[in-house]
Amino acid sequence: MVALNGLSQQPVQGVIADSATRSPLAFATVRVGDSRSGMITGIDGRFSINASSEAAITFTHIGYRTLSIQADRLRGMDTVYLAATEGLMSTVIVRSASDRIRRIINTAIRNRPLHNPDQLDTYQCNIYFKSWLDFLPDELSVPDTVFRNARDSASVRAVMFDSSFLNFIDKSHLFFTETYSHRIFQKPHQVQEVVLASKFSGLSKTYFANIITDNIPFHVYTDFITLGTKDYTNPIAPGWQQRYSFRLEDELVVDRDTVFMLSFHPKGGRDFNGMKGMVYINTNGYAITHFIGSTIDPEGQRGVTMEQIYTRKSGRWFPCELNFESFTRGLPVNGMKVAFTGRSVIDSVSYEVKTEKLTRKSRPVVLHDSVDLRTAEDWARYRRDSLSPKESNTYRVIDSFSRKYKMEPMFRMMTKAIIGRVPIGSFDLEWTRLATSNAYEGVRLGAGIFTNERISRYVSIGGWFGYGTRDAQWKYGGSLTLFPAGRRDDQLVFSYDNTYRTPGDINLHPELDRTVYTNLLLKEVDRIGEYAIRAQTRRGYFELQAGALSRTISAFHDFELQARKFNSYSNREAMAGVRFAYA
Repeated sequence: MVALNGLSQQPVQGVIADSATRSPLAFATVRVGDSRSGMITGIDGRFSINASSEAAITFTHIGYRTLSIQADRLRGMDTVYLAATEGLMSTVIVRSASDRIRRIINTAIRNRPLHNPDQLDTYQCNIYFKSWLDFLPDELSVPDTVFRNARDSASVRAVMFDSSFLNFIDKSHLFFTETYSHRIFQKPHQVQEVVLASKFSGLSKTYFANIITDNIPFHVYTDFITLGTKDYTNPIAPGWQQRYSFRLEDELVVDRDTVFMLSFHPKGGRDFNGMKGMVYINTNGYAITHFIGSTIDPEGQRGVTMEQIYTRKSGRWFPCELNFESFTRGLPVNGMKVAFTGRSVIDSVSYEVKTEKLTRKSRPVVLHDSVDLRTAEDWARYRRDSLSPKESNTYRVIDSFSRKYKMEPMFRMMTKAIIGRVPIGSFDLEWTRLATSNAYEGVRLGAGIFTNERISRYVSIGGWFGYGTRDAQWKYGGSLTLFPAGRRDDQLVFSYDNTYRTPGDINLHPELDRTVYTNLLLKEVDRIGEYAIRAQTRRGYFELQAGALSRTISAFHDFELQARKFNSYSNREAMAGVRFAYA
């Protein structure tokens, strides 16, 4: 929310909302009388402006009817409701020639490097991010017969859905999650986000990072805006005249600077990924202060809306709110839509960062050791506002459901199963070794078991075995893995394996070795007994590996060397590898 100098000493404050949906209206304009000065609400629709008791406060928003209310009356109201206009957008307040719009946009494009956070040498900030998922009745996809006697949303919901279900989705989200993170940037392209605190309804531990930039970009000062897996052409970018149409809807004086409010939409007949929405440009540097962009697929089944607000931080424009809303219709049944919403607030911005702050450069997202240990007092500091009743209720309901049906152990099991292991208490069972088949062994039955982090973060020990039903032979092995720093980036592995391999094979990718893929290829085999030592570490953007092995190979066929026949031999190897991955 952008605050302004007051016209009197009596504050008037509240929330501007849609009269039908009761949802707050972001980026609404608030003026005192016919003044050109005023303020712009934030995402939450809140306003605060000074006025005398007799003065009229005027509220405007694109697509809504203008409303004026005497300040004295407003002081007894919590919320001001604006009614949407029918059909087209509301009448344009300021009509300007196309050359004026062209000058505003072209100046904003020329000044993009001045306001692009990626052009800074360094910066750091904290980000509070919350998101939630809802199943909602979708009035646009229900049969027309429902609307014959019920045009309002509440009546449609009552006709289409069971009352107990409506009670649940009114009082609780399907899930709710919060993240508080510290973002560090160093030019060029060195970004690291340290997740300081995380909560996910139904889970007591953090199994994955959930940050706002997974969903929308950190800023809109690039030629393309990435939403999901698709790049959309930025309306404030070179070549805009060939792709977008703009209209100057209004202008407002904010702190003695003028804010131009422009709507945009893709031009017809152009083949590109475009957006429609609003962009507010401030004459103080011709910087973007507000941006709303929406996309929807041609069938109208999926769509995303992103919202960003920028404010002055230590003399520079910087993002202060990043938000999004997405929907998918027809899930899980027709008449429903899935809505995913995210809200974030950025604070504690600084343009000085010490180099040592980037402790693990190769990891753009890092979980703090205390990420799951934050207290209620910690979360009270991190949140911009207290939780709403619906958000608090989601934690209570989903946490209770998770405990009752033991959802967290199942979730933990699923995360490990992806890498071939299933946790059973303090041990991990390698499910890929339970049963496999190939042309040589027939069916191989076996098991593998290793200690996990419940016993120690610094060491894991275990072994495996297998028995082939066709060849009637046992295979087995074991390993000792040390993690000196208590994390998987740095490890030292001692291992022994007595097993088969395809003749001529040396090193396959370790991810393939860990799965059943290599076993499926066995048709002709060599028997190997191998002692090995391997070390790996990450240093900055470098991944370093080194190792040595001693191997005895018994072939099931003879080969001849200097007139002598052999079917076994041994070899010793040493290896070293380096990988550099940047930006």
